[in-house]
Amino acid sequence: MRGVRETVAELWNVNNAFRERTRFALEALGDIISNYDAIQEKLNFANRFLMGEGDFSGASVKKNFTSFNTVSDAVFSKQVVIESVGVTFNGCRFVDSGDASQVSSLVLLGKEAKVRFINCEFVRKHNANLAGADNGMLVLTAGAKASVQSCLFRSDLEHGVMNAAGNAINNLGVAADCMANGNVNVSTHGFVNTVTDGNIT
Repeated sequence: MRGVRETVAELWNVNNAFRERTRFALEALGDIISNYDAIQEKLNFANRFLMGEGDFSGASVKKNFTSFNTVSDAVFSKQVVIESVGVTFNGCRFVDSGDASQVSSLVLLGKEAKVRFINCEFVRKHNANLAGADNGMLVLTAGAKASVQSCLFRSDLEHGVMNAAGNAINNLGVAADCMANGNVNVSTHGFVNTVTDGNIT
């Protein structure tokens, strides 16, 4: 018959092995960040962030192949600027908080940026005036490229409609540089210079 000491030692070993395997699995998902954690691209390229619930303020993404994946309600409440290639946002919310950085856009892509937005949400204050030629919820500087898939564009009101003029996506370059597929846009703001397919308004 096995003694208590042997049983405890075995359970200890099993627990340590499980914790080690869990740690490796989580590290494979990227840097785990939560409410108000600073977003720091520590690697030269291919930084990965697994975002928990919370407000992450804004971000300036400058390294290639950075990815942001969420497991809960991860919000950017200041402007996000992307200047790099192969960046992915999956499940993120870009929310107008009234911050001065968001006057022209919630997200701005620099001329070299190539970005994927998947299952993201763009939320503007219903009375924000986005009528300027270079304004929008998502703005692409000429030369930038974006793929926008299964995202939601809306205001902060219950019905999601904007009260002021403006653009949901404003591509300042050629239409072929911005693809929008399978999105829901209830903001009444349009997709400018964008190739669209299967979007719901």
